[in-house]
Amino acid sequence: PQIPSVSMMKLCIIFTLIVLITCVHSEDFYTGAVVEYEPLDSNDLPSPMEVMAYNADRYNQFIYRASTLDVDIIVFPEYGVTGVMLSVEEDRERAKMFMVRGEVGVNYCDRENTDEVILNMISCSAKNSSIYVVINTGEMVECETDCENEDMLSFYNTNFVFDREGTLIAKYWKQNLFMEPVFEAPKEHTFTYFETDFGVTFGTFICFDALWGESLSLMQRYPNITDIVYPTAWVDELPFMLAPLEQNGWAVGMNVNFLASGYHGPEIGALGSGIYSPSGPLNYTYYETSGSNMVTSRIQKINRNLERKGQKNITKTDKEMLRNSEPNNLTGEYPNTTKIQPMKLRSHPMIYEDLSIYSHLLMTKGQPDVQTLCYNDTFCCHASYSLTNLLPHISYHLLAYKGERGLAGEYTIDIELCGLVLCREDGCGTELVVEEEEESFEFLELSANYSNNTIVIPSVLDWSGKLPDWDKVEVYSAEWVQGKEVIMSLEHSALFSAALYARVM
Repeated sequence: PQIPSVSMMKLCIIFTLIVLITCVHSEDFYTGAVVEYEPLDSNDLPSPMEVMAYNADRYNQFIYRASTLDVDIIVFPEYGVTGVMLSVEEDRERAKMFMVRGEVGVNYCDRENTDEVILNMISCSAKNSSIYVVINTGEMVECETDCENEDMLSFYNTNFVFDREGTLIAKYWKQNLFMEPVFEAPKEHTFTYFETDFGVTFGTFICFDALWGESLSLMQRYPNITDIVYPTAWVDELPFMLAPLEQNGWAVGMNVNFLASGYHGPEIGALGSGIYSPSGPLNYTYYETSGSNMVTSRIQKINRNLERKGQKNITKTDKEMLRNSEPNNLTGEYPNTTKIQPMKLRSHPMIYEDLSIYSHLLMTKGQPDVQTLCYNDTFCCHASYSLTNLLPHISYHLLAYKGERGLAGEYTIDIELCGLVLCREDGCGTELVVEEEEESFEFLELSANYSNNTIVIPSVLDWSGKLPDWDKVEVYSAEWVQGKEVIMSLEHSALFSAALYARVM
């Protein structure tokens, strides 16, 4: 027999090493997809089943397309199956026709003659495409005690999770409803998480839940959760809580990968979906005319054991590699849409936060400065910065606040905020500025001491209405018995707003 040459043996060894390194590296990642979906609404067709079947069929098209991209898990939005008008349906008998009944552990694709048509459609699509699928729709559950309705039924806003075989492996009932009278909140909160065959443990909750204590408790009770799947129909609020700000801020502030699937309804202020890491956005969409749109990304797995040893999960080099390797956004017709386009923020309805309750301090332009602003001597915001002085009609106000604030005239939450906002003669934080020149922070550092029982959401919006280049942003925190100091720094950024926005639980 012929003996291989030394050169050939070296080539074989090098090739084997490359294959091994590639395999190990690929195990550090999975591929996720979120769909921003513009559904047929609950009253767009004569019967509820027609509406739901149409939307579920569109879901199946996205699921199949995602499978061709080797996506491991795909997430669909809140109210995507039924349309958001179901939330205010006054005819309970009609609302009942939109509800499904789901039993964890059942494979609805394998079950013959099932009455659950929608669960069967999604189950079979998950199975045929071998992909984890997360949907949100209404569920009808028999009430046993303390029933609020004469029909002895409870309607819950529900997430359903299917595995690659089509089995329903988890479900979650929304605890914190946002003006959704057709649904009720469960009397006892149930925390929901699920494990996957690609080694990632996911938690899940819905939209408004992100601002309440149960979402924080989920992370505290189950520290093995590293990733969140998040169906939402978020309504934008300026200047700190547009959908991408809230979604990205949750990922960074809570040190998780965050897969947010948003309802696309610009006419009601609902748009924005994305995939975010603890080091910032990986891929997202926020554009009024995008319609239904699928966003995908490779996602680095978070290793909590490495964190305990003081090692950072995702470096800037890792993020650059991820962005260069991720698939493009895909619309319903699947053309490439490779660039998030800026938008004028008053072109769709939204909520405007009442900034008059905050302490304000005019910031210095044209030279470096250090300022401290306190609210009632109970909470202080510190800023170190250098801001250009090009546009005399543009100013920035430093803001500080600790206390209650209203939401949409219906709810009250406790917050602590250290931040800043762009102002013009007609007010602060209400509209982007379209100028050939921009005011820019050459450097900025915001810091404050927050209560322990808080979720601190870093919120940064650039001059054009997009998330900034997150490679320019760093967030640090240090905890002690009486609270935690949080610091956010950035450089060379034209800003509309920036804040460390804490929700006190």
